Amino acid sequence: MANPVAAEDGPRREYPWLDGIKQDIADLSPVSNWSIWKVPNSLRTVNDDAYNPHIISIGPLHRREEKLQSMEVHKLYYMRSLLLRTPDVDETLRSSAEAIEDFGKMVRACYAEPIHTRPSSGSSNIGEWVSTQPATSLNEAGIVFRKGTTRTLFDLTFRNGALEIPPLLIHDSTVSLFQNLIAYEQLSRCTEKYFTSYFALMSRLVYDRRDAELLESKGIIQNDTSGWKDISVLFNDMRKQVAVQDFYYANLCQNLNSNFRTRPAFYKATLRKTYFRSPWTTASVMAACVLLSLAVIQTVYTVLSYYPQN
Repeated sequence: MANPVAAEDGPRREYPWLDGIKQDIADLSPVSNWSIWKVPNSLRTVNDDAYNPHIISIGPLHRREEKLQSMEVHKLYYMRSLLLRTPDVDETLRSSAEAIEDFGKMVRACYAEPIHTRPSSGSSNIGEWVSTQPATSLNEAGIVFRKGTTRTLFDLTFRNGALEIPPLLIHDSTVSLFQNLIAYEQLSRCTEKYFTSYFALMSRLVYDRRDAELLESKGIIQNDTSGWKDISVLFNDMRKQVAVQDFYYANLCQNLNSNFRTRPAFYKATLRKTYFRSPWTTASVMAACVLLSLAVIQTVYTVLSYYPQN
């Protein structure tokens, strides 16, 4: 097969367009150095505003946006204030410039722009992601929910039929914070998926408003947001378009599910949901029981009538 770049029996052919490709390859930074990404559109579709700076831009990605230009002037004021605390302003600026030159290439290598290597997916990793029942179903089966005492958010434990969950305070600024941390974990190769796993689990426990009210009554969730009256919607939105890999709570969910299915209260809960889920189904079941009782009594009297009385 002929070599497309150089023929064996003729002069070496030149391909000027290869120069541009070679330069693009040379300019690439190592993938392992990437730690700053633009959030992909698949995550932005859930809540685009959560990933945009509102007051100040740190770094080059958003600094040209018009709404942030007023803070660019404040940056200069703060820099002047900092320089005035040094003995020699000019020398400080010169040494700072040298430091920027030394670290500039390393810092630029941390940016992955544009993002092509880690496409986001809305599907879960079935081999690792373990689902569980909503909080109200677990509670009806006799599993107790307790407010944890640890200060570590991810330290959920299940012992002796009790699920302990550290308290979670949610206000308007933490919503954006959590979504950005999840986006960071989705794009980072070497980062443990703690926030992704936490909100994947909580989106199952807090499946609807009743689950949210249960955990709020236990002091596990404190909702101080202005726009999220039903906090279960927030948890489910956090889970959208997020791939769950290296699920941190797989063992905990497996223990929860095993305990849930072996509890006598589970069967009571199933009976209650199947036959007593509304006043109409309850009335129908009671009417059926009454009719069955009357039919049994009638059958007993019919059988007794065939026997002569003593």
